[in-house]
Amino acid sequence: HGDGSAQRAFCYISDTVQAIVRCLLFGRPGEPYNVGNSWDERTVRDLAVAASRLAGLAEPEFVTAPHYQKGSLSRCLPNTMLAESTLNFKATVGFEDGFTRTLSWHKTV
Repeated sequence: HGDGSAQRAFCYISDTVQAIVRCLLFGRPGEPYNVGNSWDERTVRDLAVAASRLAGLAEPEFVTAPHYQKGSLSRCLPNTMLAESTLNFKATVGFEDGFTRTLSWHKTV
């Protein structure tokens, strides 16, 4: 929705699993840790264009919604500083690499 300028970051499953394991091994009980990808942020529009390109599809056509829905966030990016300092965790798989891996896996199932 909107014009595609909302910003998001996506975390690949192997990074998420690594973060969970590190929480179990090194985390402090009761401490909340934000885990995710804090360095590969992109707009929803850029996400759609990249996903289409990587999947070998034509660039998508966009329709702009007249306004954001109530409660929508224009930017959603995790603050992973505590996970980085306490758990020594930092996501390593970027969106394009993760999407390519997902496409490859999907072809095998």
